[in-house]
Amino acid sequence: MSALFDLSSNYSIFSIPAAWLLAMWPSTYGKVKGRKILDPANPRDFVESIKKSDQIDKTIRNRLIRSQAAALNGFEGLPMFIGAVLAANIAGLSAKTVNLLAASYLFSRVVYNVTFILTQAACAPTGSYFMDITTNQDADFCQPAISKIDIFVRVVLNVVTDLYLFTIPIPMLWQ
Repeated sequence: MSALFDLSSNYSIFSIPAAWLLAMWPSTYGKVKGRKILDPANPRDFVESIKKSDQIDKTIRNRLIRSQAAALNGFEGLPMFIGAVLAANIAGLSAKTVNLLAASYLFSRVVYNVTFILTQAACAPTGSYFMDITTNQDADFCQPAISKIDIFVRVVLNVVTDLYLFTIPIPMLWQ
């Protein structure tokens, strides 16, 4: 059993393609779920096609839009993650430290993608954030000041994944 979790070998380089796959996964999920709407000749207009489509209900439409946004978020952080992993390896940090930090980042990306896509679908389009909570009982779900789910997804998970990116090279400063 201990050989399965042997962190003395350096696996952190393998986390780079894994991070790319995690950034790509939400987009692939959205395009598979929305394949009726996807125009293979013009895939860059997928989100606009989703917004204009009458073929899918509002919840699925918003989930597909969120999946594309989650993919973009993953690709925005990917260069910083790659740089941090490479810098940590070049600086000679212990394999265990880099492996744990890289695995933690990958885990946080999985949690962020799933929660962002699945729990926030009810709050798109952006106008949902400005509903009158005195007349609409469902409006409090989208209010950042009220909704604990919204705070968890938008603030906590996003900040945690960003902090992981910054913590990877910190041990280099301690050496």
